Amino acid sequence: MAYAPPQRVGDRHPLIPAAKAYLHNGKFSYCPKGSLGTTDVYTGEFGVVLRQWEAATHYQVVFKGRPGPDVLVQGIFDWRDQRQMGLLDPPPEQKGLPWIVTVAGHLGAWDSGPAYLTARWLEEHGLARVQAVGYDNVSIPFQSQTGSVELDRVVREVVPADTPGLVICGHSQGSIIVSDYLEKVVLPGKARGEKPFTAFKGGLLFGNPRAPVGVVAPWITDPPPPDSEGLDPDCLDGPIPGVAEVRRRGDLYADKRRSEAAEYGQAVYLAVAKGQLFGKDSLAEQLGELATDFGPEVWAMVSEMVAGVTFAVNMDAHNVFDLGPCVTHLRQVLAV
Repeated sequence: MAYAPPQRVGDRHPLIPAAKAYLHNGKFSYCPKGSLGTTDVYTGEFGVVLRQWEAATHYQVVFKGRPGPDVLVQGIFDWRDQRQMGLLDPPPEQKGLPWIVTVAGHLGAWDSGPAYLTARWLEEHGLARVQAVGYDNVSIPFQSQTGSVELDRVVREVVPADTPGLVICGHSQGSIIVSDYLEKVVLPGKARGEKPFTAFKGGLLFGNPRAPVGVVAPWITDPPPPDSEGLDPDCLDGPIPGVAEVRRRGDLYADKRRSEAAEYGQAVYLAVAKGQLFGKDSLAEQLGELATDFGPEVWAMVSEMVAGVTFAVNMDAHNVFDLGPCVTHLRQVLAV
């Protein structure tokens, strides 16, 4: 039978007595001193306290810069819990590892989505350390600036200045944040020889609304056509060395071709992503044109709206990716 870490009442582990001593030493308000006993048995009381501790530790790792590994908030007493409690020393090869910073998409959990799941594979295999970025990814219009600020804090304050490698990955709204950050901060900082930007090796951008025209990861089996770009009117000028644009045909946010219909979709995007209701390419401008040009454009807009409804129901092109080649890409750029 395959090994499974303790997670059920009655499970045993030689480090459980030390974990109980760590949790009931009187420094945690939710666990009275000496209340968990000294046996190596996973008890119901131990499981309840463990989950509370995991929730607090997870928050500190994601939002307060506590060094990883992050823990699962599932009451599973695995290597992550043991490492965070100081019961399990990191193996020698864990020292001096490269860092992967991930930014989730709109409404995405920090520990899900293609960016984090790809990075997590490398961490679980002892090849890198992972730090997710927490930000306001629920508001509309998007509050992407909150992600930019936290991403900058993580890179400057959490990632060691002498890290041997740094990659940054994002999905959807997270890709917008990462694209902006690479363009405005990382690449200029690397050119000036500033640490840790000099360690930047590349990354992955999944479903990027700022994807440059014609740029797509070579392993994508259903790529957008060569004249396709992201939905944002301010797409990247070209590919960023080491950064793979992971996007699929039919992704409304990352597969745009120049057309009147696309302009309407872009106008809706500007309203949602940037709160831009007026001005060039805005929703107000497009609706104003409709009022004076009633004809084929109406059908174009209707088609785009239908595409949006369909897209809202079937998000596969934007959310579902083969992560195997993505893992390979990160291993190649990090040389691990």
